[in-house]
Amino acid sequence: MGEWLQSDGASALVDYIQTMNEHIKGKALSVSTVISPVCVHHVVLSQLFLSSLQVVQKILIVFERLSAWIDEIPPETQSQRYGNKSFRTWFAKVKEVRRDSVAPSKVFFLFATQNTTAIMLEILPEHLHRTAVELAVYFLGAWGNETRIDYGTGHEMSFVAWMCCLELVGAVDEQDRVAMVFKVFNGYAIPKSKKKKKNYVCC
Repeated sequence: MGEWLQSDGASALVDYIQTMNEHIKGKALSVSTVISPVCVHHVVLSQLFLSSLQVVQKILIVFERLSAWIDEIPPETQSQRYGNKSFRTWFAKVKEVRRDSVAPSKVFFLFATQNTTAIMLEILPEHLHRTAVELAVYFLGAWGNETRIDYGTGHEMSFVAWMCCLELVGAVDEQDRVAMVFKVFNGYAIPKSKKKKKNYVCC
């Protein structure tokens, strides 16, 4: 832990959290969000590049899908105290690699991993698909532990790290920070994670 706290990664994550906090000070959740003009310009130049607004929208669509899966996989009737076994079914579905949803030219990205890489490929602009495998680890870590059937602040931090990485790789821009907090983080924490916790994790 000490080595991690002294690392560049830890510094980058703390800086990101502080910066995001500054960007939303004094703003209401209903505030209008801004599209990165740089990314919009890329859309004009080439269809291979997606705007940051599209990235945010795709994340929110993924959230709705994960939420729908909770509805499709109700809690089991059981006496287990600390977590419902249906969470493992839901979590396995999140990890499931949907090869049929990925273009054949992108299947090689899925070869070495059995996690949320396919979802990352849906969210990321094509020129950033090379980052999908690494980003998937942080995204998957944000939804709880399938062995212990628990969820806590460490998982929330994994999601924040994923958000930070999206900016570091250029999937979103500085001007998207308010949207990333009010739409993406808020969409993750309230109500998606609370819904998951209520159904599976709470006793």
